[in-house]
Amino acid sequence: MPAVAAPPVRELLLKRSPETVRIAHLLRRAGFGTSPSELAQYCALGFEGAVDALLNTEAAPELEDPLAEVTNFDPNRLPSIQELWVARMVRSPRPLEERMTLFWHNHFATANAKVNNPVWMWNQNELFRRHALGNFRELVHAVAKDPAMMRWLDTVLSKKGRPNENFARELFELFTLGIGNYTEQDIKEAARAFTGWEVRNDRFFFNRSQFDDGTKTVLGQTGRFTGEDVIDLAVSHPATARFLATKLYVHFVDDHPARQTVERLAGVFTASGYEIKPLVRAILLSPEFSSEAAYHAKIKSPVDLVIGTARTFGLPPSPLLVSALNGMGQTLFNPPTVKGWPEGREWIGASSLLNRLNFANQVVTGRRPDRQPWVQPLAELQALGISSDGEIVDYYLNLLVDGDTSAELRTTLLNYLATSSRSPGRRGWEGKVRGLLHLIMSAPVFQFK
Repeated sequence: MPAVAAPPVRELLLKRSPETVRIAHLLRRAGFGTSPSELAQYCALGFEGAVDALLNTEAAPELEDPLAEVTNFDPNRLPSIQELWVARMVRSPRPLEERMTLFWHNHFATANAKVNNPVWMWNQNELFRRHALGNFRELVHAVAKDPAMMRWLDTVLSKKGRPNENFARELFELFTLGIGNYTEQDIKEAARAFTGWEVRNDRFFFNRSQFDDGTKTVLGQTGRFTGEDVIDLAVSHPATARFLATKLYVHFVDDHPARQTVERLAGVFTASGYEIKPLVRAILLSPEFSSEAAYHAKIKSPVDLVIGTARTFGLPPSPLLVSALNGMGQTLFNPPTVKGWPEGREWIGASSLLNRLNFANQVVTGRRPDRQPWVQPLAELQALGISSDGEIVDYYLNLLVDGDTSAELRTTLLNYLATSSRSPGRRGWEGKVRGLLHLIMSAPVFQFK
């Protein structure tokens, strides 16, 4: 991020401007939320400057030794690589890179439950990170030859005369074209092109003796196609640009893109030669992204909630964060189906909502494994020179929900603080302020991003 003088955090959050709200919205959608100091740094750049800073991941420093955040790291254990990814999401100075790594993990949904190889799963995660904002064609080629994907969708079982259709089907349905833009015969013919693809010594290996080199007709084209040829046909098909533009729009903006918006974004994607970065930039700078209809309009996934809370409060990575994600139903490296995790209301049910509220309570009242409190609100308020009840309520409402609440809720929170003396200790004023945090994090608006 360019070195620009950031506005004072106190002023920024007590006198929250529409531009500050807009940038906070950007950081929730294109990252996982942000700390007050990080918000100030992005606000110094202006909205378009903040978008470009997020996209220009190469200019941000690499995360220093994320393995240091993981206790007794063992790459052969799923909990270890889950903790490692959580550490990256919480600490990374490249939040959009991690956001896109998560997006591609869900788009090319692969589960260790079948792969049964955490090392392969982590290697795939690194693949998504390398290609996060790169060229889509190159990404699809790399994923197709990734050992975890090849085991997940059974490419390793596909032999000449006995083609396995799983990868070809998902390549068309979920990764590129979308339903309705191919036929069952296209799948059968394409599957022949992926025969002879094997994994040897943990790497892709092409066994020419098991490859069906006969003529194939795929998506209206005929030739002695290889698997690479089929991927190129799928990526360059006009339906793919619309499919990916729609999926990225829904991920970043709202669930109902207009047809003309999709066509506009698909045009950007195609004209760039299937580069991901220009497409994401067009989405983030679109009027739809900053519209009132998009603001606080998407329900937070467990990752949004847990990682966003950690980044906002500066929480250290911990196995407890992984446990919270598992309890809410988003187990990293184990999406439930080939379609990945759901979006929207499916994340909110009776038990999952209780887990969300319990997590909020654990953060504001509990202690870390080193016995230190997760958050220390009084120290934060004192450092900022915030002391009156009104300032305290406004600071945390603005920090946690952009002040997007009713006057009635603000009055209720003020009355809540007013019923306590300022006696020291967790049973006194400190406990009251912690309770205020829990009340705000229990408000319905906090469940939206």
